[in-house]
Amino acid sequence: HVKQLYLPADILLKYWLPIKYYKVRLKMKKLFPLLGLITLLLIVGVACQAPVDRAPDLDVSDISTAPFAVHFLDVGNADAAVVTCAGQTLLIDGGNTGDSSLLVAYLKKLNIDRLDYVVCTHAHEDHAGGLAGPLNVYKAGKVFATDITYDSVPYQSFLKAVARQGLDITVPTPGESFHLGNSTVQFIGPVIPNHDDLNESSIVLRVVFGETSFLFTGDAGYEAEHAMLEAGYELGSTVLKVGHHGSNSS
Repeated sequence: HVKQLYLPADILLKYWLPIKYYKVRLKMKKLFPLLGLITLLLIVGVACQAPVDRAPDLDVSDISTAPFAVHFLDVGNADAAVVTCAGQTLLIDGGNTGDSSLLVAYLKKLNIDRLDYVVCTHAHEDHAGGLAGPLNVYKAGKVFATDITYDSVPYQSFLKAVARQGLDITVPTPGESFHLGNSTVQFIGPVIPNHDDLNESSIVLRVVFGETSFLFTGDAGYEAEHAMLEAGYELGSTVLKVGHHGSNSS
């Protein structure tokens, strides 16, 4: 059996409590370096997760002078790509609104001075949101988008940026094509132009350079994909930008 020991209050206050306080201080002193290390790791972790508003410090000199190049920008769960060929530039989508500065910085790294063609595959922010930034900096030649009305701040900002350049939106027709330098860009969708789901009415385009081809599908889903197959378009490509970020709807 353990006997309980009762000490007078004056003895507790004079001896026992100071000893316990001293022991706690010693333990805390040992913990301070560990706490400091944890704090440092947390700061570094947060810094690594912070959004970037500039292009990565990469040497793109060889890429910027390549006869044909496709750049997929890391804009998180969104889409943005730049295609360059023989001095001409095609921008496909622009990520979210917060990605505008990243796009502009990256285009500057590539020594781009003009956007010959801009494609907004559909009006959702994760595709249209970041396009206003580059359009406010660079002169555009032609801007493609669907004719679906979508009343959101990011999409309206994109439309206003186009209007400020004195340009009209060009609505592409499946089967139409244009030349980007020595490459050919063909519109394959939307085969279902006025679908209730904006994703299913995404602009789909295929870029061909020699024997190399890229298929950009926006957020096209199951219905749009099958409609394109049934229409008989050439979809086989070297590189596929999967529809709707690889979700199970496509």
